[in-house]
Amino acid sequence: MIFFFFIFQGILGDCYYLGALSVVSTHQTMLFDLFPDIDADLVVQNNSVAGTPTGEQQANAEGLYAVRFWREGQWRIVIVDDLIPCNSSGRPCFAQLPEHGCEIWVLIAEKAFAKLNGSYESIVAGQENEALADITGGLPQDYKLRGIDADSDLSETVLWNKLIAHSDANEINLVCASTFQDGNEKAKNEDDQIGSGTPSIGKGMECNRNNCGIMSGHAYGIVDLKEIRFNEQVLKMIKIRNPWGKGEEWNGAFCDSDVNRWNQIDQTIQTEMGFCNDDDGAWWMTFYDFYKHYDVVNVCRILRQPHWTGHHATGEWFGDLLPGGQTSYRNSQYQLMVHEDSTVFINVGRPSSRARNEKYMFGIGPLVEYCSGPAPARCGKRMYDVGLTKHRQAAKLEVDRECCVEIQVKKSDRPYLIVCAFVFGLYCCCYYNYCFPHNVVWDVCVIVFDRV
Repeated sequence: MIFFFFIFQGILGDCYYLGALSVVSTHQTMLFDLFPDIDADLVVQNNSVAGTPTGEQQANAEGLYAVRFWREGQWRIVIVDDLIPCNSSGRPCFAQLPEHGCEIWVLIAEKAFAKLNGSYESIVAGQENEALADITGGLPQDYKLRGIDADSDLSETVLWNKLIAHSDANEINLVCASTFQDGNEKAKNEDDQIGSGTPSIGKGMECNRNNCGIMSGHAYGIVDLKEIRFNEQVLKMIKIRNPWGKGEEWNGAFCDSDVNRWNQIDQTIQTEMGFCNDDDGAWWMTFYDFYKHYDVVNVCRILRQPHWTGHHATGEWFGDLLPGGQTSYRNSQYQLMVHEDSTVFINVGRPSSRARNEKYMFGIGPLVEYCSGPAPARCGKRMYDVGLTKHRQAAKLEVDRECCVEIQVKKSDRPYLIVCAFVFGLYCCCYYNYCFPHNVVWDVCVIVFDRV
């Protein structure tokens, strides 16, 4: 069996990725998808582990394994061996083996992710929602609780309702949480993101925030949400896991050692919650305390058939032929015909900058407008009046790898226009006029999901 408490971080600052793995591991079918099935003639009889699906990869004498990741609108298979970097004591340097057992799937998944991005060094620090998207093929979103670009209308109650809504039976949503480095509420580029501190290098960029056990500049997995009765009131509770596995844990209300409060909760409820007083990096806390101490909630939306249909398109920009600014009409355009009222997710992405060890210098995102005028004159033709506020349905820009918006669309015989918008810099106007370098090709991937 696979459990999230098999995941332990080593000296590599990739807690965002291991935190994402710990969340995915709570959905075992999805985790098995990370390791694609092998052909029937490669299956060694009587060598399968009980409970694993037919065709699942097995331990093999060659020490070769395939790991599947989603990048730029397509699945990519990464082949790695089981030669793992070790220290002078013969223990793995990076992701660790469990204290009891020899589960190596985390080490293999980490090595494959490093190969996908060019090196182990390239996967230091990042965003959990992008790691979740790489693992599952979902759409990354985030809720910013603090910082200069915080969501101003995101109260504690609103956030709880959103997270509960993400448990919709028609989709699977994977959720993580992060804290900014103390004194830095603007971690935006993959180079200076969450999780560059490690448990074995002292604290790295991370420190114990307010001595409560929550680390700044660190990524955590959200494992569960519950409502329980306590002292004649309903408490909203959330279960968190630190990918370090051991060590720093929450020490406030309802921490593992808070005997006074836990003794007031029925043993049956404790069993349902999976509560145990162990040094395993996992704990329960009230949602009030969670909202107080965490800065970003990362969500990965897993939208799959039969409830959702997806459409993928790829394109390119060629140097200064497609700048931003007043010439946004020359950016790539896609038209969406809507035959019935629906919810639509639109995601604009670009290749990861990790392998090149570069920062993202400009923002990207979807600009969605409703085409006015006669439908026959608009369908399939480039629009030149892009950016008119009166036609705009949504607009969002992020200096990240991907940017996603969710909108409600109405049935119409006129198309909705999706423009891949650009802006140079972080907090600039949407139509800042910036010309891209000559003779440079910029790839783009547009993904649209609509509810069936």
